[in-house]
Amino acid sequence: MAEITRDPLSLALAPAFGLGLACWVGVVRYFPDQPVSRAMGMRPISSARAALAFLTGCSLQFPLSELGNLLHERWPVPIEQQLELQRLLEPQGFYAGITAILAIVLVPSVFEELLFRGVILSGLRKRYGDGWAIAISAALFGVVHFEVAAVVYATLAGLVLGWIRVRTGSLFTTIAIHAAVNAVPLLLPSSALPIRGFNMVTEEVYHLSPWLFLITLALSTAGVWLLGRRPEEV
Repeated sequence: MAEITRDPLSLALAPAFGLGLACWVGVVRYFPDQPVSRAMGMRPISSARAALAFLTGCSLQFPLSELGNLLHERWPVPIEQQLELQRLLEPQGFYAGITAILAIVLVPSVFEELLFRGVILSGLRKRYGDGWAIAISAALFGVVHFEVAAVVYATLAGLVLGWIRVRTGSLFTTIAIHAAVNAVPLLLPSSALPIRGFNMVTEEVYHLSPWLFLITLALSTAGVWLLGRRPEEV
């Protein structure tokens, strides 16, 4: 059983089934008379916007990681848990690499966005308006991440993603950002490019270089502003 729970494919399939079922129930319950694509905000985006969204997500990973570092000073992550996460993020072999991409990048970005920025946010907007819908959906997104630090930075990420979803009217934009945030640790393993405060396993909490933090914060802020500066009606 322990080997099954550590298999990235199992970590991908179980959430995909659960989140997919929740999405289906939500669509049937709240949008019975609308096409699924419209209810979920599946509005196509240009390749340029998709590229901007991906680059924004890549930059956003680092400020979120530094927020996690600050929180881990109060709520440390056991070294064993760090090593287990590193094993998932630095897969060995083709099968492990493909399943890691599924478990860490594709399944979370697609299914979590369908549920939280698709079904939940859209349903809440009908009842409470944009502001409360963004806040509540972000809080729910944070809560499902369980670990204290993850709850905080997932909630913050949820606020950003919810705002962009409302401004652009397209779920594909937030899927691209979410996928990029999750992909960066796979693209920058410690074995290839060790970055203290980001991908190195240590008992002591370290922080990102101030320059790396400030540059990526500026890039991610600019990307979010560019993506959301021209609101569209949903």
